[in-house]
Amino acid sequence: MGLYENMNIFIAAILGAVQGLTEFLPVSSTGHLIVAEKWLGVSQERFGLTFDAALHLGTLTAVVLYFWGDIAKLISFDRGVTRLWMLVVVGIVPAGIFGVLFEDAVATVFRSPWAVILGLMGGSIAFVLAEKVGKRARELSSGNTRDALIIGLAQVFSFIPGVSRSGITIAAGLGLGFRRENAARFSFLMAIPLFAAAGLKRLTGIELAALGANDLLFFMIGTIAAAVSGYLVIAFLMRYLAQHSLFPFVWYRFLFAGLIFLFLNK
Repeated sequence: MGLYENMNIFIAAILGAVQGLTEFLPVSSTGHLIVAEKWLGVSQERFGLTFDAALHLGTLTAVVLYFWGDIAKLISFDRGVTRLWMLVVVGIVPAGIFGVLFEDAVATVFRSPWAVILGLMGGSIAFVLAEKVGKRARELSSGNTRDALIIGLAQVFSFIPGVSRSGITIAAGLGLGFRRENAARFSFLMAIPLFAAAGLKRLTGIELAALGANDLLFFMIGTIAAAVSGYLVIAFLMRYLAQHSLFPFVWYRFLFAGLIFLFLNK
């Protein structure tokens, strides 16, 4: 294997790690991935959203493994968990409808560094408001259809790069009075059907036979890196949010937005 192929594998591993690290942290995986792909010179025509979808299958693997206990209880028809999953289904409906109606805009107009900057700043304001007004007292067992729909509607804003799917749904849960770790758990459970649908839809639309061996290896390495880093981040964040606020992520997001702005104005 030559130097070029080794570099491609290294880049795939970096992008996979970026996806896994930022998908569940409230910092925006799409925003980081767009910027990272541009800086590393990854061809959007050759990979682009298709590679992003492969990485989402990696993070899907991470969240399924971490929350396997909840999935197993659902399979065994545990009453409390079954009700929770019904709320998860309600919560993903708004994002599913929006994704179908505005797929082209998501794939083109929204994928710009300027959109990332606006999303980072707007999402940060939402985090601050949620931390200020949230009572952080409710358990998931008190959740209802109204809560699920509100969190689902908030998730629609995550189609704007920079907003952060996990961040905006956790913020919505906080605004509804849920404890941070409970809001995060609901957010991560919502990710399972969404990631599965988005990843499979995108990957079934390509001809795997048209990809070379190096392309397939690129996809595979990125997916594995996303799965490993994603699992570690979920484990960290669930412990972190039990005792800490979202404010450190707010400062990071503003810093990241400023760095992108400076890069664009070189």
